[in-house]
Amino acid sequence: MATGAKDREHILAAVRQIIHAAPGVRIDYVALVDPSTLQDVEAIRGEARLLLAVWVNKTRLIDNTLLSESRLCCV
Repeated sequence: MATGAKDREHILAAVRQIIHAAPGVRIDYVALVDPSTLQDVEAIRGEARLLLAVWVNKTRLIDNTLLSESRLCCV
């Protein structure tokens, strides 16, 4: 079974690196939180939600996605 990074710092660093590679994009915030409480988590244990807001030129985009420990492969 392939597994990827589960700790917050590795995941957020990878997300920041991908976003910073795009021209005209800047990060407002990126967070890894518990899906029920929305409190920051140090690592994915079961599931965590990745939250982010980024500016693409003059447009602010807000999104989130559920990350599952059992589905991590390549972060």
